[in-house]
Order: sequence, then structure tokens, then C-alpha cells
Amino acid sequence: MRQLTILIIGVVTALVLLLLMNFTSPSTAGPLGILAVFLLIYVASVSFIYLVLRNVATFLAKVSRPGLLKLALEGTSPLKLYYYSSILALSPVILLGMQSVGGVRWMDLTLLIVFEILACFYIYKRF
Repeated sequence: MRQLTILIIGVVTALVLLLLMNFTSPSTAGPLGILAVFLLIYVASVSFIYLVLRNVATFLAKVSRPGLLKLALEGTSPLKLYYYSSILALSPVILLGMQSVGGVRWMDLTLLIVFEILACFYIYKRF
């Protein structure tokens, strides 16, 4: 039930994003339209990444042999997967924002990857 709700939210968000991108331009949308695009990209990314992580964890829990890995995968809470997906979904929004104000260099990309790794490590240790 929860996965279906997240799938519906992701699809509706992606459709609204496509409609917004096809029928408006950044100059006519204004600041709120640009903010809406960033927000819609984030919500669609969170939905997609959450569903991928959930399905991969479920698949690996079914395939893996009994042991610590299987217990860890079966014990992964949906909230922890949401935390991971919310952190990972920030990267497309950050990359798009950096590209819109001046371009993305290798150093920027490296710093973003380091930020993502540190944030995922924090979630791993904290939750």
C-alpha cells in the first residue's frame, strides 16, 4: 500500500513537472515557477530512489543466505530508506542549481559526492 502511494505521488509529480516544463519558460514562470521546478524534481527523485532502494533491499533479503546480511536487510526500516532517498535526491537538484548559476566543474562534482557519502554515513550511524 505504501509503495503504491509513493509510486502515485512520483508519477503525478513527474507529470506536473513535464507539463510545467512544456508550457512555460523560466522567464515567464518567474521565481516561484523555478522554485516549483526544483521542488518537483526533488519529490520525483525521492519517490523514484525510495522505490528503487526498497525493491533492491527486498530482493537482496530474499536472495541472500541466512546470516547477518539477511537480518540487516530484513530489519531495514522504511524510514531509514526514506532518509537515504531524501539525501540522494538532493544531488540532482544541487547539480541543476550549480549548473544554472555558473557551471559544474570536477571539483564541484567531487565535493557533492563527498557530501553525499558523508550524509549517508551519518544516516547509517545515527539510525
